[in-house]
Amino acid sequence: MQNYIFGIGMFVNKNRALVFLLCMAFFVWMWMIFLRENIYVDEGYHTRQIHRFMKGNYEIIPALTTIPGYHAVIAFIANAFDISSLKQIRVVSLLLS
Repeated sequence: MQNYIFGIGMFVNKNRALVFLLCMAFFVWMWMIFLRENIYVDEGYHTRQIHRFMKGNYEIIPALTTIPGYHAVIAFIANAFDISSLKQIRVVSLLLS
């Protein structure tokens, strides 16, 4: 009986360590993706579309392959909270996803 309880304690500690490592990996990933200024893939087009909407220009960029409804929502939130940087727009997008 004593070995069985000890075994459960070891299992719980291993799970806590795994959860801790996964959380740390998640925060490192967030830092690498969301807090850097590098533009990824087609992010430049999407950011430009959001900035256009924020300025009141509702002309759609021809290079976009998606309906700009999501861009309009991000632009509305960005205007409401005075957000303009790429980092902040990424965070708003993360919170909406």
